[in-house]
Amino acid sequence: MTKKPAMTRMNNEHALKESEARLNKIQEIAYLGSWELDLVNNNLTWSDEVYRIFGLQPQEFGASYEAFLEAVHPDDRAAVDEAYSSSLRDGRDTYEIEHRIIRKDTGEIRFVHEKCEHMRDESGRIIKSVGMVHDITERKLAENALIESQQSYKLLNSRLQAIFSSIREAIITVDKDLRIIEVNEASKGICGISRSDIGKNLHSCFICNGGCLKAIEETLRSEKAISLDNILCAHKDKSNTKVVEFYSSPLLDTEGRFMGAILVFNDRTRLATLESSLQMRQQLHNIVGQSDCMQNIYSLISDLANIQSTVLITGESGTGKELVAEALHYGGERRDKPFVRVNCSALSESLLESELFGHVKGAFTGADRNRVGRLEMADGGTVFLDEIGDVSRRVQLSLLRVLQEREFERVGESTPIKVDIRVIAATNQDLREKVRKGEFREDLYYRLRVVEITLPPLRGRRGDIPLLTEHFLKMFNNRFNKNIYGVDADVMSIFMNYHWPGNVRELEHALEHACIVCHDPVITVKHLPPELKNFLNSQISPLGKSTPDDYQSLRSVLERAHWNKTKAARLMGINVRTLYRRMSKYKDLLEHEGPVEN
Repeated sequence: MTKKPAMTRMNNEHALKESEARLNKIQEIAYLGSWELDLVNNNLTWSDEVYRIFGLQPQEFGASYEAFLEAVHPDDRAAVDEAYSSSLRDGRDTYEIEHRIIRKDTGEIRFVHEKCEHMRDESGRIIKSVGMVHDITERKLAENALIESQQSYKLLNSRLQAIFSSIREAIITVDKDLRIIEVNEASKGICGISRSDIGKNLHSCFICNGGCLKAIEETLRSEKAISLDNILCAHKDKSNTKVVEFYSSPLLDTEGRFMGAILVFNDRTRLATLESSLQMRQQLHNIVGQSDCMQNIYSLISDLANIQSTVLITGESGTGKELVAEALHYGGERRDKPFVRVNCSALSESLLESELFGHVKGAFTGADRNRVGRLEMADGGTVFLDEIGDVSRRVQLSLLRVLQEREFERVGESTPIKVDIRVIAATNQDLREKVRKGEFREDLYYRLRVVEITLPPLRGRRGDIPLLTEHFLKMFNNRFNKNIYGVDADVMSIFMNYHWPGNVRELEHALEHACIVCHDPVITVKHLPPELKNFLNSQISPLGKSTPDDYQSLRSVLERAHWNKTKAARLMGINVRTLYRRMSKYKDLLEHEGPVEN
């Protein structure tokens, strides 16, 4: 009979231990610990989970209120102490507070929610405080991220509204069904669309002829950016025709999902009018380019147009030497006289002599009649001797007489013929080296090189590539009766990075190929010739790291973009931060040319 109380006590102790174990497990799972502070003896006890939350071992912790405060983040100690002390001072039964702690083992900052309830004796005096500590770090971080996100959103929204109300460009956002999401004030003046049109379909709101709609629809279909320059925007009532610059870009939600397009219209009517009177800045006759080196060439051509001095044009194959010769002729006083071309590399020595100087009947086998040569045909005008570096020494001697005396003799005849011609020669060879090797007469070289115009390779004026691309697209649209608006960003990135061994001629042929096979509004990589596709796979990095960053190329692209950094980066196929980084190397130079900051 005496064993029953002992057995009962053992059972009770066992049940208590099991209950404590379950409680500890629950606390561990919930990141919830408990503590008890005996105010009479100033003795603080914690559950196992509190030790885990604070990163402490029991032997490392002093069982006092002051020891507890040491584990609290220094910046929060005063607030925690005040919350506890004021609850005692004011006689409140409970208090709760959120604060930070610093884990002893890792130094990590954690967030906890602490709730306390005071226990009183029979006289009503507080003798004990019992509380719980809940690790709320993940929740707090999520809340802070949400608050930060909301604050960022509010800040961004306010900035966007400020931008919308102040910038001159029309900005319109549409969803995938072309319903208007947002517009700014400038949209009304440029596109005739106001905030009252939000929610309507863009088709029903455009007051112009809708020339940009196809490009917008292409952006919604392909989810790619499209840029169009100098688009004639003729309003339906024809009372307000404008020249606009248009850019459409995919619109993404916060999770990166495609949700529509953002459209930017820049009214360039006034600038287009000014540029039309300054067209030589971008084009001279059929020569296209606005880089510094091309501006210098334009100036030199203008200086030489009405001067009859012989000109030697040098440069790699495909750089446009014949176009320079044409500009020299048609820009001068001989423009109404003949312009005669001779390809010196295409004919043998005897045939070239006959072609240049003409021949009389019976001069050689097959000469069954008299023939007028190219020099005589050019009398009063200009003769263009292309690939002059390939002519033989004998023909060189005959040409020397032409340059000195402006006279020659037909093959098989001894009577001199006087001509009034201007001679322009061109070569892709190093004539100095040929002179050194004895392959080219030195006296002829200096007669030809009264004035030399050296054309840069396309890789040396990459800033002109977007302008050349636009020029050739217009030309091939007319030739093939197509309506291609432009090239996408990937294509432009290839164009800006490719080494162009064939120079401008190769770019022209690449775009001709693309225009032939392209049946879409925009040329993409799939429309390019194989060598450019292969270059994309082997050379170009995703960030466009190989894009040229020399001063000349940067300045040319910035001028093309009217110093709009976003557009310039888009033309080069890089992001804006990369452009700013490259511009920083030439800040002292560029700040005199245009605004370095947007």
